[in-house]
Amino acid sequence: MHPYNLIIYFLIIIFKMTIVNNYTNSPAANIAKYLLNHHESIKHDESAAAPRDYSFLQNYSNPFNPTTTIQYMIRYNGLVTVVIYDHLGRKVKMLVNRDHSAGEYKLIWNGTNDSGQQLSSGLYFCRLQAEKSDHTIKIVYLN
Repeated sequence: MHPYNLIIYFLIIIFKMTIVNNYTNSPAANIAKYLLNHHESIKHDESAAAPRDYSFLQNYSNPFNPTTTIQYMIRYNGLVTVVIYDHLGRKVKMLVNRDHSAGEYKLIWNGTNDSGQQLSSGLYFCRLQAEKSDHTIKIVYLN
């Protein structure tokens, strides 16, 4: 959980506790009410956040026909899998299943399944799994 979200979560708990205990005019309750009402105006510097262990970019082009490019970056050496699933969650294509060195990678998917057959148009999901990451993107294929 990001530290900013943890602070908001903590303030929500304080606010709920003050209401339950009828301390609605306590300093803690007033601060919690103010921050909860104005939390969207509080600036958060994303560049100050801890770096991710990976980066998984949205494929391009999307929707695609006949091919799409999928890019990702791995910060640590280890096993990486990139799998395409259909809208029912069935695995249709294993794109990557091997050890990677830290670095940037690019692959191209041509809309075929593991048997080499062309898939039908529709919504697919591309899932990247690595040592410390698990992320999924939506891909639209127009055949």
